[in-house]
Amino acid sequence: MTTTTTTATTTAAKSEEAQGQGCGSDAEKQASTQPSSTHSTTTATTPTTTSTHGVSACMARLRALAVQMPRTQREASLQALLPRLRARHLEFMQGHRKPEVSPGKVQHGGAEHEHSRRSMFGTEGAETPQERLLGDPMVLAPVSPRSDSSSWSASDESDIDEVLALENEECSMLLAIENAADVDMGLDEDDSGESDPDCKLPTAATRASKKQSGSGFRGVFRKAKASGLITYKAAVSVSHVSVKTCSTVSVEESVDFHIILVQLRECVEQGFDGGDSVEGTLAFEHSFRAAYRERQEELSKMSLSFCVVFSAFGVRFQTPTITSLEEALEMRARMLTAREQGVSALQAYLIEVLMAGRTNVHRRSKSWTLAEAQDFVGRFDARSKAMRLKREALQRMKEALEERLQQRRTQKGLRAARKLERRQLRLEERLQQRDTQRALKDARKLERRQQRLQQRWQRVVEHAQRALQQEQKLSTSSQQQAAAAAAAAARAKVREEAQARRVAEHSRRKLRSWTSMKNLTFEEQQAAAEAAAAADAASRNTST
Repeated sequence: MTTTTTTATTTAAKSEEAQGQGCGSDAEKQASTQPSSTHSTTTATTPTTTSTHGVSACMARLRALAVQMPRTQREASLQALLPRLRARHLEFMQGHRKPEVSPGKVQHGGAEHEHSRRSMFGTEGAETPQERLLGDPMVLAPVSPRSDSSSWSASDESDIDEVLALENEECSMLLAIENAADVDMGLDEDDSGESDPDCKLPTAATRASKKQSGSGFRGVFRKAKASGLITYKAAVSVSHVSVKTCSTVSVEESVDFHIILVQLRECVEQGFDGGDSVEGTLAFEHSFRAAYRERQEELSKMSLSFCVVFSAFGVRFQTPTITSLEEALEMRARMLTAREQGVSALQAYLIEVLMAGRTNVHRRSKSWTLAEAQDFVGRFDARSKAMRLKREALQRMKEALEERLQQRRTQKGLRAARKLERRQLRLEERLQQRDTQRALKDARKLERRQQRLQQRWQRVVEHAQRALQQEQKLSTSSQQQAAAAAAAAARAKVREEAQARRVAEHSRRKLRSWTSMKNLTFEEQQAAAEAAAAADAASRNTST
């Protein structure tokens, strides 16, 4: 009896352990099923979020492209979208609309920005060249192509050079004619009669002075006699009065004499203003006498001689040489007075001077007959008439040249005006062609830009459609996964309920078998235990 009870207890314990193991395996299966469902739910949620972000990015790109498109192209592109994609895009645009700003605030803000920009750069109140160009489009000057501008500038410069060369040639011709006439009439010589080589040494005068003197010193003249003797003489001119020294064989002594004469001239010039009036003549005589008396000791060694060098009415002449200073001063004064009185008075006095026999330092001067004197003096009338005729001819020539110059300038001006008009027409044509070409280029550029925008729009639309399809697929798969998870949970619940029923049934059976086995023998109890174990194994196989 005791053995039978122990065997039954052992069999029941084994069956309970087996049942516990079965329950544990079911719990493990349920636990393993629950995390898998949770993981599948998480996996289904993450791609959905990713697809949502991809759709948002595509919508943002579509919005940026739509903003860049013109109005007509934007409307056509939006109408070409699929209904679902268009609705999604419009919803996105509605959610990302910019805040509206009133026009007054926009203008005020623009003015403040411009004011701040000018104040920042220190240009407040000053208008920049860009602003002037934007405000006045006519400020833009037409620019011709390089080849046209170079050819035009070269032609214009050549024309200008021709005009300047012609004018310079004609003006130089006028000056040459005037100078030639002045030289012929004796107008280029100083009326004062000064021929001092120490004061006037132009190129021609220097050549003449060297040819005459040949001494190599200014104001010292060299003379070679037939006997081979070379002598030197110093001379200066002071306001129509030529002062000469005696001849010396030493050039150094003549140079010293010339220095003294130059000092004498400076003293004389300091005492009068250089005029040929009566007051000027008296002042000159007084100054000359004072300077002569001051240097009487030095001048007495030079054996001075005097003559009057005079230019009047186109004739330059020199009076005979005298040794008296007073006579020379008187002759100068009377000649100046006669020149002021006219040609007749000067002729009469000059005849008187030529007829009077004067002595020079070494010998008598030439004796003039009345006929010779009158013939010489008659040159004044001829030279005066010739000078008047030359002046009239020169004036007529100048007027003719000026008239031709004026006509030529007028023709040049007309040609320049026509050339400028043609140039302006060419510039306008080139500007019109350039504007047309620029408009065509801008149109082609705009067309290419619109094509690029349209291509990018199509690519982004395709990406957006794929993103929407992926989002739809992911939403469908997530729903399927949720339904599968719900079915798995229902099956697990059914399994749990079945397992609970089996456990309860097993417990009832074990209790019945325990009560029924009390009256069985050992062999019967062992057979019943084996049958229960087989049934338990069969039930486990069925459940799995």
